Amino acid sequence: VYGQEIETPIFEAKLAKSDQEQIRCLVYNDVHEEKSSYHDLIPNQDIAPYDFFVMNGDSFHYVTNQQDITEKLLKPIEFFATSKPFIMNRGNHETRGSFARNFKRYFGYPDNKYYQAFKRGPIFWIMLDSGEDKPDNHEVYAGTVDYDNYRKEQAQWLEQVLQSKERKRAQHTVVISHIPIFHSDDWHGTLDNRACFHPLFQKYKIDAMISGHTHQYGYYPADKDHNYPVFIGGGPKAGKRTIIDVAGNNKSLNIRMTRDDGTELGLFKK
Repeated sequence: VYGQEIETPIFEAKLAKSDQEQIRCLVYNDVHEEKSSYHDLIPNQDIAPYDFFVMNGDSFHYVTNQQDITEKLLKPIEFFATSKPFIMNRGNHETRGSFARNFKRYFGYPDNKYYQAFKRGPIFWIMLDSGEDKPDNHEVYAGTVDYDNYRKEQAQWLEQVLQSKERKRAQHTVVISHIPIFHSDDWHGTLDNRACFHPLFQKYKIDAMISGHTHQYGYYPADKDHNYPVFIGGGPKAGKRTIIDVAGNNKSLNIRMTRDDGTELGLFKK
């Protein structure tokens, strides 16, 4: 006597290659469980032009059980995630909730770290885990976190990858991190991320930084404070939602942020 066999469908996603001549991806941020946004924000609802997708934090409010992950993210993105790869880059809300510690059961993280770097196409992509926005000693954490040292650990790793042979083979370098380090608030998370990472961005000359978190979209060209442009995606509500399109080839890099009504909010060309 055998029990009934139950199995899910098998899907295949084509991974972008390190040596392909061009690459393109879409970056979401701060969807905050507004599930329709995943579909609504894709230009012309056409996923074909994109090699992969990035969730740059705060897809959730809290992660309290498996159903939060499946019902609030995995099912809503089935329309592209069954054929295109995606990266879950944590925001501060992905660190919250009793089930948050189980993230690595559902999303792949190289070297078992929530931060990573890789070359795909002519772009060297850096995904940082910006941690929480409050000080480690804030009462809401009850002494259970150590994000300050965690960011210092990342900074040591970051300097290594910025000097790596893989990075030197890339024509462009793009950093994706949830909490902005400029044009944001003066909360501890913003300031500590800036202290840890900004000197390295300046020293090794990244091409652009993409963030979210504030729910106030903005595009800030390079200036006296930062020698790279900063994109900050919007929030979860209609009229504030944004999508950021990153496209590169061996000769150029184009980053475009558009609002949910199609209005262009920022364009960087290299």
